[in-house]
Amino acid sequence: MGNNDINWLGDQAARGPSVRAGLGILLAQENWTWWHHPSAASTIMLNAVAASGVAEWGGDPAVLEASQWLDPNIALEVAKAFKTLTARREGDLRIKILRNVYTWDTTIPLNKIADDLGSAFMHERIFSEWPTDRRPRRPAASTMPYVCVTSSASLSKITTSLTESLPKARQTVPTDPATIAVVTLADLLTQPFSSELLIVLDQSRAAVIPHIDKIRQATGAQCALFLPSDQPNIDQWLKKFGAGIAAQLPIDQALAAANTHVTQHGVFLASTQNFMVQSNRTFFPRPPRATAREERQDGPSSLNSAMIAKQARHPARRLPNLEIQEVRMESPPPSVRVIDARIEYDGMAVTAFPATGEVSIHISVQPVTPLKRATPAFPEQNLDWTDDQKVLQVHLLEFGAEPISVPILLPRSGASTPAVFRYAVPSDRLIDLCFVVSERTTIIQTARIRGQASAAIEFFVEALNSSVEHNKKEFDVALLLRDGIAGEPSTSVLTGEGIHLAGWEYQDMLKAREDLLAQLETCLEPEAPFNSSLFNLANAGKVMLEALKNFVPGWPTVMNRVQLTTPANDHFPIEYLYDGELPNNENANLCADRAGCLTSGVAVRDCKIRAARQQLCPMGFAGITAVIERHTWDRSMDKKLWLKQATDLARRNRISDLRRALFAASDRADKFNDNQVPTAFPITRNADMGKLIKDWRRNSWDDWSHSIAALSPKLLVLVPHIENKHLYIGDDQKLALGAMGRPHIGNSGPVVVVIGCNSAIGPSANTALPTILLREGAKVVIAALTCVFGRFANTAAADLTLKLIAASDDSASITIGELVTRMRREFLAKDNALGMALVAFGDADVFLGRPAP
Repeated sequence: MGNNDINWLGDQAARGPSVRAGLGILLAQENWTWWHHPSAASTIMLNAVAASGVAEWGGDPAVLEASQWLDPNIALEVAKAFKTLTARREGDLRIKILRNVYTWDTTIPLNKIADDLGSAFMHERIFSEWPTDRRPRRPAASTMPYVCVTSSASLSKITTSLTESLPKARQTVPTDPATIAVVTLADLLTQPFSSELLIVLDQSRAAVIPHIDKIRQATGAQCALFLPSDQPNIDQWLKKFGAGIAAQLPIDQALAAANTHVTQHGVFLASTQNFMVQSNRTFFPRPPRATAREERQDGPSSLNSAMIAKQARHPARRLPNLEIQEVRMESPPPSVRVIDARIEYDGMAVTAFPATGEVSIHISVQPVTPLKRATPAFPEQNLDWTDDQKVLQVHLLEFGAEPISVPILLPRSGASTPAVFRYAVPSDRLIDLCFVVSERTTIIQTARIRGQASAAIEFFVEALNSSVEHNKKEFDVALLLRDGIAGEPSTSVLTGEGIHLAGWEYQDMLKAREDLLAQLETCLEPEAPFNSSLFNLANAGKVMLEALKNFVPGWPTVMNRVQLTTPANDHFPIEYLYDGELPNNENANLCADRAGCLTSGVAVRDCKIRAARQQLCPMGFAGITAVIERHTWDRSMDKKLWLKQATDLARRNRISDLRRALFAASDRADKFNDNQVPTAFPITRNADMGKLIKDWRRNSWDDWSHSIAALSPKLLVLVPHIENKHLYIGDDQKLALGAMGRPHIGNSGPVVVVIGCNSAIGPSANTALPTILLREGAKVVIAALTCVFGRFANTAAADLTLKLIAASDDSASITIGELVTRMRREFLAKDNALGMALVAFGDADVFLGRPAP
């Protein structure tokens, strides 16, 4: 669990055991209010503790995989609530591991689970239920007025110290009923014992646990302790333990006293709850109650103050089930609905394709939950719908075949209706099918089915762009790039007229990408003539757009919103598609009236200048007028992680405070002369960035990560030098991309601005910096597609920072996508194309601004 905790909680990894300790208590209650309202966790935990001080732990094996599905912020709230619980119970808390934990299908054994809990709480106060509720008859020794101690012959010598520490104790032979038996596992498996308490001496606790049920059935024990046999001074430990029992300490306190005094690691193997709470009744049974006549003859007796207080003490009460305003205290578990497949042959579900014949493929949207043992319930309070159901489309794509589209109905909760496709199994080639679930022109999820005749079927979800519960603004066109269907790279385009698939276009687009990026870099060179550089970029974008229109007959006449999904950060150059009238050649000037259009964001209708084709209109670029939303996907993403992404729909779409921020930059960004900065731009250096918010610049990665933990900033601004898969800040303080993790991002879901050379592009799938940042917890990443001069990187970083902070505190909401598009126009109005090089990754519909009252 350790490495997972580091990746999950960063520098708060030490709190991982506390998270699991508290989470197991919450799951055992089957109350998920804390998931939606983490502040309720401590109330639920306090209510979960019985009057005896025992809290049940277990619920579901998902507790052991919390790092895979539980948001770090919620996890730390659970750890905090567990700390509150242990403080409030004033030392009487005990944790009982429920017997269903024995049946969990997990690679983590019970002893490791108990040890993990022991890292968060006193391990002497943690005990497991017996695997089976056998309720055996108690041995006769429990009714005797003294303690009977027995052991095997090999342990009789060290057991003497235990007998001598107990008043009136007697050592008996193994065949007699005993109160305490000191034995080994071999003794228990080969000799008959009958005892209330077993102290099992063995080298391996893991070896003893599988025999626990058999041991209880044979011995009738109420409680079993484990003591490592390979440690010295066991006789002294037994003596100290016996002294604790003689002093009438509860058994867990006697165990703790012996462990502390002799430095041993004795722990509970299993116990009944009654024995844990009332162990003294076994060792010191109450005498028979006197009759009324005897009480009258005895006369008055003296009572000390402690006894009077004990009699007068009110029984402990469970805390009330406090309701939180507008919070249902019996909330369902979290779930998210994702695409699922069922393949049938001759009416029966199959996991392998037949050798010949036809199968029916049933594609539907099904709810899933992180729980292993619960039917997924759907959190209806998170719905963001206006109607009772949604009509979605499922598109089947196969290379060389026409796409097939089938509608499905998705209700507010539960599974959708299935889309059924009849498919003839080919015997001479691999099967590679892609399924796209869309809501009109918005791609929601995609999945693949692969295999071949007489071979196993492989099904996996390919991309998850948006939860089906989330209403997004509709796109005019959506593009989906893949690494290949049937080994061929492909591009799918979804418009209002349907979906289109082609393979050859992908190769052309890769070439066009390189051409467009090269043209864009020319636009950013200060020495290059700006009008001709921008014309060449528009020329390349025009050629590409016309090719796309020829490929997709239904290509929209107007692009205001575009969705792009790729298997990595392979940049599809959609910002540079040019939908305007081009002058004859690069000698044309830019439109003389461009400032007004760029400021308003709306091109002049029926513009005579544009129609004359003598000047270049910058409003023709898609990236200047359209909001473009990018998504990347990773096939290795586990389903449990989807629950992380789909949590708390009410908050995922709004950011209302970015004042907590951190800034770091490479000193190289300051290496320019003032006269190299165009007069339209302010001269901005790292020191100027540092002044935007007092004392927020960090010059080393150690200081950066410490500040992340201390401040939980919501805005991170980086102007690094990027070279050889390292980020350099300050005086060349470097961080390897592979070392970038949660400690450098934090748990607050920050917006990250990272403006460095090619910061938006990676050498291979899923290795680009935006992908890494999003994977490690960033909500939105704004990065650069090309090499960026320091004089402009600082300016862009400062401009973005001011705009983001101001927008987040404004009552007039703006989306991230709209803000980036606006910034591109403002830069172009100053004859600078840097804004064209900045792209945003993540949900373009994330709002900046205060929510309406």
